[in-house]
Amino acid sequence: ALLDARTGEGLGVIPLEGRTESLAFHPNGQWLAVSHGTEANKMVTIFDLATGEVAERYPLPDVSSRLQWIGDD
Repeated sequence: ALLDARTGEGLGVIPLEGRTESLAFHPNGQWLAVSHGTEANKMVTIFDLATGEVAERYPLPDVSSRLQWIGDD
């Protein structure tokens, strides 16, 4: 579940496969990157927080324990 940190209000549910390892909000607040997966399927999924839609998915050789946005784009 995604909650508003100030109010505690539920904002929605992010559907992910497997265990969530790490996440990073983009500095502009528009994107959320989540590292998650199962033994057979590991990835980073980028969500557009305005729409709740998946913007991109990137396969990984292993689940990342740290994510960080670089730059403003």
